[in-house]
Amino acid sequence: MKIKRIVTVYFSPTGGTKKISSMLANDLGQLWKIPIEEIDFTLPSARVKKYHFSTEDFVIIASPVYAGRLPNKIMPDYKQCFFGEDTLAVPMVVYGNRSYGDALTELCLIMRDCGFHLIGAAAMVGRHAFSQTLAKDRPDERDMAEINTFAENLAGSIDKGRCQIQRLAEDRFLKNQAAVGAYYTPLKGEYEKKSVKV
Repeated sequence: MKIKRIVTVYFSPTGGTKKISSMLANDLGQLWKIPIEEIDFTLPSARVKKYHFSTEDFVIIASPVYAGRLPNKIMPDYKQCFFGEDTLAVPMVVYGNRSYGDALTELCLIMRDCGFHLIGAAAMVGRHAFSQTLAKDRPDERDMAEINTFAENLAGSIDKGRCQIQRLAEDRFLKNQAAVGAYYTPLKGEYEKKSVKV
């Protein structure tokens, strides 16, 4: 197996998810000395195309976390637009240092079902999208060092052929997939629930 290209896919309305996923891609690109491409999935115009990846690609798919889940309006597009052929891949979620909840499990499930071979998974902290103080200045130097270490571990596993016998993300995050509950339904008024389509 020879990886010839790294592709980073991200939905990033505030730029935080793009920044952090690009850090991982750049670290891997330097280790492997191969080109990096980006697919910015933020605008609706990018979500009408189908993207197919081969065994020569390494794919990072990244999403922000909203209320502990993937953005529910974007989740169907992740399912319908990205397809691998046992393509090595890493799901990444970026959260505002509160909780990433079930978001990483959701992204792992989607990517597995779309033909990706998951060899790792990451939940990274970025500044909270709705706060000037929560996780301020994140990612910081320690975060960047963790991303670099994660990249080195991924590259080492792949270069040594361990990815053929280890499905790290699936072992850890998919075994509890039944625990993923219904999407958050905010209250309308004091007690009445307002329905949210998923």
